[in-house]
Amino acid sequence: MGLTDDKTKECEKAILRIASGDGEALSVIYESYGRLIYSTALTVMRDAGKAEDVLQDVMLRLLRYSGSYKKGTDPRAWIMRMTKNCALDALKRDPPVSALPEDAADGDEFPDDFDDALGHAALRDAVESLGETDQRIVKLRAYSGYSHGEIAEMLGISAALVRKRYERAIKKLGKMLG
Repeated sequence: MGLTDDKTKECEKAILRIASGDGEALSVIYESYGRLIYSTALTVMRDAGKAEDVLQDVMLRLLRYSGSYKKGTDPRAWIMRMTKNCALDALKRDPPVSALPEDAADGDEFPDDFDDALGHAALRDAVESLGETDQRIVKLRAYSGYSHGEIAEMLGISAALVRKRYERAIKKLGKMLG
């Protein structure tokens, strides 16, 4: 059994403990997925404070909706779906006004395991060289697994435009890394 399998089982147990009233088990979820939740929220919200608010909303929703978790499903996918929903709700309430915060340029929006998951630091540098919108599209699609339609909704543009920009960005990355 791999490390990921252990983490998955530990998180599933924590969600089930939360559902049975053990609020302390929320710390297991926070330690396992807090950074990923925050990173995803930061990519969507483009504001560190708003991303922290989304993280808190996700933790509250975990407390509230843990009873709806179906044992045997992927806890990471369930939590990331919740993160997406919280971020979309936050975007509807308070659409972003500014670009990515300055501190995002130092890599804070990438989870620790981003380089491991996608290969190496060269890819990170290549993605960082893309324009702001293309970076967001690539990160949301390739790393977080959102659909073109979901990304379009987050960014307030058409799904066709998201698809086209994603394809162009991937081709550009291929040339840079090729």
